[in-house]
Amino acid sequence: MKCQLQPWLLEPRITRQVQSLVARQSRLQSVHRHGDINHNVLYKQVNRESLTAEAIQRLVERADADKLKKAVERLKQLEGSSPEASRA
Repeated sequence: MKCQLQPWLLEPRITRQVQSLVARQSRLQSVHRHGDINHNVLYKQVNRESLTAEAIQRLVERADADKLKKAVERLKQLEGSSPEASRA
């Protein structure tokens, strides 16, 4: 005999799991972003290029722009694969 959980019991569990996955992904993206910035800083130092506060700010802004671009792409993919999108 199978034990089945009622949908109203499953919804909160699934919601918590999704929230946990989203938070974990956000932390990983932040680590990745900082890695990109550090990589670029080290590259400039190895090549004996000057590293000013403005240069570091540009690196941070570029990493943020890349992160935003990737997030928008993911949202578009999710919207394209949602059940509502297939009904339209």
